[in-house]
Amino acid sequence: MFEALSFDRLATRQQLRRGHHTDRAHQFATRHCWPMDVNAEGLEIDDFDVLGTTYCLVHLNERHQASLRLRRAADGTMLERAFGDVWARHGGDLAGGLEVTRLCSGRFLAEPVRQAATVELLLGLCRFGVTSGQRDLFGIVYPAVARTIQRAGWECEVMDRFEHDGRAIVLARWECSSLVDWQLQERLETLEIVRPAAAVAKIAAA
Repeated sequence: MFEALSFDRLATRQQLRRGHHTDRAHQFATRHCWPMDVNAEGLEIDDFDVLGTTYCLVHLNERHQASLRLRRAADGTMLERAFGDVWARHGGDLAGGLEVTRLCSGRFLAEPVRQAATVELLLGLCRFGVTSGQRDLFGIVYPAVARTIQRAGWECEVMDRFEHDGRAIVLARWECSSLVDWQLQERLETLEIVRPAAAVAKIAAA
Protein backbone atom coordinates (compact mmCIF):
# COMPACT_ATOMS: atom_id res chain seq x y z
CA MET A 1 0.00 0.00 0.00
CA PHE A 2 1.30 3.45 -0.96
CA GLU A 3 0.75 6.53 1.17
CA ALA A 4 2.13 10.06 1.09
CA LEU A 5 2.25 11.35 4.68
CA SER A 6 3.25 14.69 6.12
CA PHE A 7 5.79 14.81 8.94
CA ASP A 8 3.12 15.20 11.60
CA ARG A 9 0.91 12.45 10.17
CA LEU A 10 3.80 9.99 10.05
CA ALA A 11 4.50 10.80 13.71
CA THR A 12 1.11 9.29 14.60
CA ARG A 13 1.96 5.97 12.89
CA GLN A 14 4.60 4.70 15.27
CA GLN A 15 5.20 1.24 13.80
CA LEU A 16 5.52 2.58 10.27
CA ARG A 17 7.65 5.51 11.40
CA ARG A 18 10.02 3.25 13.33
CA GLY A 19 10.40 0.85 10.41
CA HIS A 20 11.09 3.71 8.02
CA HIS A 21 13.81 5.30 10.15
CA THR A 22 15.33 1.94 11.14
CA ASP A 23 15.60 0.81 7.52
CA ARG A 24 17.17 4.17 6.65
CA ALA A 25 19.79 3.58 9.34
CA HIS A 26 20.53 0.10 8.01
CA GLN A 27 20.77 1.13 4.36
CA PHE A 28 22.73 4.35 4.66
CA ALA A 29 24.70 4.16 7.92
CA THR A 30 25.35 0.41 8.11
CA ARG A 31 25.46 -0.76 4.49
CA HIS A 32 26.77 2.36 2.72
CA CYS A 33 28.81 3.56 5.75
CA TRP A 34 27.63 7.14 5.38
CA PRO A 35 28.62 9.39 8.31
CA MET A 36 25.19 10.06 9.78
CA ASP A 37 23.57 10.20 13.17
CA VAL A 38 21.71 7.11 14.40
CA ASN A 39 20.05 7.56 17.77
CA ALA A 40 19.97 5.18 20.72
CA GLU A 41 16.81 3.55 19.33
CA GLY A 42 18.57 2.74 16.04
CA LEU A 43 16.70 5.39 14.06
CA GLU A 44 18.35 7.59 11.42
CA ILE A 45 16.84 11.05 11.78
CA ASP A 46 18.33 14.33 10.59
CA ASP A 47 17.33 17.97 10.57
CA PHE A 48 15.41 17.61 7.31
CA ASP A 49 12.93 15.39 9.17
CA VAL A 50 10.77 18.33 10.20
CA LEU A 51 7.46 20.00 9.44
CA GLY A 52 7.13 20.62 5.71
CA THR A 53 8.56 17.23 4.78
CA THR A 54 6.46 14.65 2.94
CA TYR A 55 7.19 10.93 3.20
CA CYS A 56 6.20 8.57 0.40
CA LEU A 57 5.92 5.06 1.80
CA VAL A 58 4.92 1.57 0.74
CA HIS A 59 3.91 -0.72 3.59
CA LEU A 60 2.11 -3.97 4.30
CA ASN A 61 -0.04 -3.66 7.41
CA GLU A 62 2.24 -0.88 8.73
CA ARG A 63 5.42 -2.89 8.03
CA HIS A 64 7.76 -0.64 6.05
CA GLN A 65 8.74 -1.91 2.59
CA ALA A 66 10.04 1.13 0.71
CA SER A 67 10.11 4.89 1.15
CA LEU A 68 11.59 8.22 0.21
CA ARG A 69 11.48 11.79 1.48
CA LEU A 70 10.34 14.95 -0.32
CA ARG A 71 10.99 18.59 0.44
CA ARG A 72 10.41 21.73 -1.58
CA ALA A 73 13.65 23.20 -2.87
CA ALA A 74 12.49 26.58 -1.60
CA ASP A 75 12.68 25.21 1.97
CA GLY A 76 16.36 24.26 1.63
CA THR A 77 17.96 21.18 0.10
CA MET A 78 20.49 18.54 1.01
CA LEU A 79 22.08 19.19 -2.37
CA GLU A 80 22.79 22.80 -1.48
CA ARG A 81 24.09 21.90 1.97
CA ALA A 82 26.34 19.03 0.91
CA PHE A 83 27.41 20.12 -2.57
CA GLY A 84 27.15 23.89 -2.71
CA ASP A 85 29.14 24.16 -5.93
CA VAL A 86 26.73 21.80 -7.71
CA TRP A 87 23.76 23.75 -6.38
CA ALA A 88 25.37 26.99 -7.57
CA ARG A 89 25.45 25.58 -11.10
CA HIS A 90 21.90 24.21 -11.16
CA GLY A 91 19.91 25.74 -8.31
CA GLY A 92 18.21 28.24 -10.57
CA ASP A 93 16.72 25.45 -12.67
CA LEU A 94 15.69 23.39 -9.64
CA ALA A 95 14.29 26.09 -7.38
CA GLY A 96 10.65 25.23 -8.13
CA GLY A 97 11.01 21.47 -7.73
CA LEU A 98 10.89 18.83 -5.02
CA GLU A 99 14.07 17.22 -3.75
CA VAL A 100 13.98 13.43 -3.36
CA THR A 101 16.18 12.00 -0.60
CA ARG A 102 16.54 8.85 1.51
CA LEU A 103 15.19 6.40 -1.08
CA CYS A 104 15.38 3.06 0.70
CA SER A 105 13.76 -0.35 1.05
CA GLY A 106 13.03 -2.77 3.88
CA ARG A 107 16.10 -4.69 4.94
CA PHE A 108 14.32 -8.04 5.38
CA LEU A 109 12.49 -8.17 2.05
CA ALA A 110 13.03 -10.95 -0.47
CA GLU A 111 14.35 -9.54 -3.74
CA PRO A 112 11.13 -9.90 -5.78
CA VAL A 113 9.22 -8.15 -3.00
CA ARG A 114 11.84 -5.40 -2.82
CA GLN A 115 11.64 -4.79 -6.56
CA ALA A 116 7.85 -4.63 -6.55
CA ALA A 117 7.76 -2.36 -3.50
CA THR A 118 10.25 0.01 -5.13
CA VAL A 119 8.23 0.24 -8.34
CA GLU A 120 5.03 0.75 -6.33
CA LEU A 121 6.81 3.56 -4.49
CA LEU A 122 7.88 5.20 -7.75
CA LEU A 123 4.38 4.88 -9.19
CA GLY A 124 2.90 6.47 -6.08
CA LEU A 125 5.49 9.23 -6.24
CA CYS A 126 4.64 9.96 -9.88
CA ARG A 127 0.93 10.14 -9.10
CA PHE A 128 1.56 12.32 -6.06
CA GLY A 129 3.54 14.73 -8.23
CA VAL A 130 0.79 14.92 -10.84
CA THR A 131 -2.11 15.34 -8.41
CA SER A 132 -0.28 17.87 -6.25
CA GLY A 133 0.90 19.89 -9.25
CA GLN A 134 4.54 19.33 -8.28
CA ARG A 135 5.78 17.45 -11.32
CA ASP A 136 9.48 18.35 -11.19
CA LEU A 137 11.68 16.17 -8.96
CA PHE A 138 15.43 16.04 -8.47
CA GLY A 139 17.96 14.27 -6.31
CA ILE A 140 21.57 13.18 -5.97
CA VAL A 141 21.92 9.43 -6.42
CA TYR A 142 24.45 6.80 -7.33
CA PRO A 143 24.37 5.97 -11.06
CA ALA A 144 23.14 2.46 -10.22
CA VAL A 145 20.09 3.94 -8.50
CA ALA A 146 19.31 6.10 -11.54
CA ARG A 147 19.60 2.99 -13.73
CA THR A 148 17.28 1.01 -11.44
CA ILE A 149 14.66 3.75 -11.68
CA GLN A 150 15.10 3.87 -15.45
CA ARG A 151 14.64 0.09 -15.76
CA ALA A 152 11.39 0.45 -13.84
CA GLY A 153 10.17 2.83 -16.55
CA TRP A 154 11.19 6.30 -15.40
CA GLU A 155 14.03 7.94 -17.29
CA CYS A 156 15.88 10.86 -15.78
CA GLU A 157 17.78 13.84 -17.08
CA VAL A 158 21.34 13.69 -15.75
CA MET A 159 22.16 17.31 -14.96
CA ASP A 160 25.62 16.79 -13.46
CA ARG A 161 28.17 14.12 -12.62
CA PHE A 162 30.79 14.30 -9.88
CA GLU A 163 32.61 12.18 -7.30
CA HIS A 164 32.37 12.09 -3.52
CA ASP A 165 34.57 9.88 -1.34
CA GLY A 166 35.76 8.09 -4.47
CA ARG A 167 32.25 7.20 -5.68
CA ALA A 168 30.44 8.54 -8.72
CA ILE A 169 27.27 10.53 -8.06
CA VAL A 170 24.78 12.06 -10.46
CA LEU A 171 22.36 14.92 -10.06
CA ALA A 172 19.20 13.62 -11.70
CA ARG A 173 15.88 15.22 -12.56
CA TRP A 174 12.60 13.37 -13.15
CA GLU A 175 9.29 14.61 -14.52
CA CYS A 176 5.96 13.18 -13.33
CA SER A 177 3.71 12.45 -16.32
CA SER A 178 0.94 10.19 -17.56
CA LEU A 179 3.44 8.31 -19.74
CA VAL A 180 5.68 7.57 -16.76
CA ASP A 181 2.60 6.48 -14.80
CA TRP A 182 1.68 4.01 -17.54
CA GLN A 183 5.21 2.60 -17.82
CA LEU A 184 5.54 2.11 -14.06
CA GLN A 185 2.08 0.54 -13.85
CA GLU A 186 3.04 -1.93 -16.58
CA ARG A 187 6.22 -2.87 -14.73
CA LEU A 188 4.40 -3.21 -11.41
CA GLU A 189 1.77 -5.52 -12.88
CA THR A 190 4.55 -7.81 -14.09
CA LEU A 191 6.20 -7.86 -10.67
CA GLU A 192 2.94 -8.32 -8.75
CA ILE A 193 2.69 -11.83 -10.19
CA VAL A 194 5.63 -12.96 -8.05
CA ARG A 195 5.38 -10.63 -5.04
CA PRO A 196 2.71 -12.43 -2.94
CA ALA A 197 4.40 -15.83 -3.09
CA ALA A 198 7.81 -14.32 -2.35
CA ALA A 199 6.43 -12.42 0.63
CA VAL A 200 4.92 -15.57 2.13
CA ALA A 201 8.17 -17.49 1.63
CA LYS A 202 10.20 -14.75 3.31
CA ILE A 203 7.88 -14.54 6.32
CA ALA A 204 7.92 -18.32 6.72
CA ALA A 205 11.72 -18.36 6.70
CA ALA A 206 12.02 -15.55 9.27
